[in-house]
Formats: sequence, C-alpha cells, structure tokens
Amino acid sequence: MSRTDSFSTVLTITEPQAGTSRSTEQIDVFGYAMDDSGIMAIRVDGNDLFDAPQFASERGRRLVHFGFRGQARGEGRLTYLIEVDDSDGNTTTLDYSITVDVTPPTLELETTALGDGAFNISGTARDNNVISSIRIGGVPFSFAPGPEVNFDLQNIRPETREIEVIDAAGNTLKKEF
Repeated sequence: MSRTDSFSTVLTITEPQAGTSRSTEQIDVFGYAMDDSGIMAIRVDGNDLFDAPQFASERGRRLVHFGFRGQARGEGRLTYLIEVDDSDGNTTTLDYSITVDVTPPTLELETTALGDGAFNISGTARDNNVISSIRIGGVPFSFAPGPEVNFDLQNIRPETREIEVIDAAGNTLKKEF
C-alpha cells in the first residue's frame, strides 16, 4: 500500500497581523499554501487566484506565497472563504475573518507633578477592539491586551511627557501631560 499525499495542505495567513486593518478602502491579505503533492488552485470566495497572470506560474508548486486585495465597506467584520486544492484532489478550506477598525483608542489620564521631573500617572485606555500597546514617556508598559487597560504608576521620571496608546489595527492616540 502506498500513499501519495503525505500530509494535508497547510494554509496560513501572514498579513494583516492580528486579523485587523485600519483601511476602509482596500485590504491586502497575504499568506502561504504548502502541500507535498503540489497546489493546483487557491480560490478566494470562488475566484481562482491562479487565473491571474501574476499567479499563473505558481500552479503545481509545493509552496505558494499568495495575496489578494479585499474591499472594505466601512468598519466591521469581513469574511473570506479561502480554498486550496492539491494535485491529489483534496481541498483545504479556511474561513478567514478580518476586522476593519478605524476608530482610535481613548485615554482618560490623571497626572500629578511631584517635582524634579517625577510624576504620578494613572489612567484608563479603552478601544472598541483591543489595546495592544501603551508607551509612557517612550517606555513600553506591560499589560495583557484587552479592550480596557488601567494603569497606576507612582513616582516615575519619563524621558518625554507623552503617552502613546495603540490598538490592534494600528490606530494611535498620543497625549502629552
């Protein structure tokens, strides 16, 4: 007994990271498909990418880097059905969802100057999706990402008097104190 297909097709999306985008016009999605018997088709919502001239030479290869451009219609969730056929006739599917988020995070901030460049800083950063980064005076603040992040820092001496809050889509809010 012999088997011609050693493993199932591997299909992964590499961009956009975190499944979010801040573009409301076009979204570029990139990924890889890999199969030991060769990739014969990559379809996005029924359209075979190999029908396009830039991907036509990829048919039959074992590793294919692919991309497609989606259209956003404002904020919200978009879903694409990605199907990959290998040369043995097997199909792997992925329902890929991306969230379009153009809303920047918000920040409630309280600062108290202690003198000699020191501050007590407390606040709450909020986002309609996920807060992914906070930098206080240029220094990253460690926290578990989430839609609301509280912080209370006592007697710190920041390099700059700026707080930067970034959400998962890359929307940024900067506030001086």
